[in-house]
Amino acid sequence: MRQAIANLKEGGVKMIFALEEDVEVLRTIGDETGLLNSHEALVVRGEEATKENVEKICIMGNSSPAHKCFLIEQLKKRGEVVAVVGEQASESNVVLEAAHFGLPVVTNWPETITCVINSIKGGRIVCEYMRQFIQVEIIFAISNNHTGYIRWRWPVNNHSVGTG
Repeated sequence: MRQAIANLKEGGVKMIFALEEDVEVLRTIGDETGLLNSHEALVVRGEEATKENVEKICIMGNSSPAHKCFLIEQLKKRGEVVAVVGEQASESNVVLEAAHFGLPVVTNWPETITCVINSIKGGRIVCEYMRQFIQVEIIFAISNNHTGYIRWRWPVNNHSVGTG
């Protein structure tokens, strides 16, 4: 689990644990998994989450679906892409649907984290290919416009070729 979290952090992904469990239990899990290795990491209860401290939250314990939706909405307002991983039984559909990407835990946690990592990598690859495709299409469109202008400005006189 520690390695999976390290891989996500290395890939530029910020993880936030937002669960119903007690904050102290989650703090212990955060220490063991490497989630809380920064001194700026904030551990709060659901009702303590505010617009001002959302950026620093790493663990939000004692949180209801309403608290989780608040957190998701604040992150989305800041331009973050939000993915939620949760058990379908304990996570209401509202929470899973509030995020850009909702993934219910179907099997065990390590396999789900691996799935998330692979999805992120795949998504970034697709995004890069789309960016390259759009660049090529723009180049073709510009060159096509210039070719049309050149043909209009300096038309080729086909009658003078080979008619002697």
